[in-house]
Amino acid sequence: MRSLRNLEINQSIERGKLVYDESFMDKFDGAINYLISFLLIFISICLSQLNTQSENDFTFEIIFAILSGTFGLYNLYRKLMEKRLIKIKSRFSAKEIKEKLLDFAIKEEYEIYRQSGYCLIFNSSDWEIDLYKKTRIIFIRDYEIYFTVIQDNSRLNRPVYTTHLFLKRAFKKLLN
Repeated sequence: MRSLRNLEINQSIERGKLVYDESFMDKFDGAINYLISFLLIFISICLSQLNTQSENDFTFEIIFAILSGTFGLYNLYRKLMEKRLIKIKSRFSAKEIKEKLLDFAIKEEYEIYRQSGYCLIFNSSDWEIDLYKKTRIIFIRDYEIYFTVIQDNSRLNRPVYTTHLFLKRAFKKLLN
């Protein structure tokens, strides 16, 4: 799991994004992700400018340019929005929400990493080995929760592409 040193719960909720002390490696990792995104966008722009004689080459270049550009833009967007908190309203009090979320974590076989006050952190691994972990960070208030999902890999912490969408749907179903 990524180090979330000095995680500020109240400031995070007020700002709508995670507030904690980032390590040098987290900042370096973010810079590498941005570089990769811009590189993919640049490649797509360069490929779209090429003039080839063969129609097959042209089709391949256009398709590859569109795919690499789209992936680069989405990767950039998700990395920029990675720490943004998603808000879900509920009809339950904070204590009831916490109980429901803990039951949900047990049912989904998440590792309950932190359970202090009204802050919950759940981990799950994509593989049998713990090289790739997704961390769900949840802040609970009366009648609402705030959450985000971050990923920790052995080398490059790429952004989470779709997990946050499925989790949002599951939490809405659970809490309403």
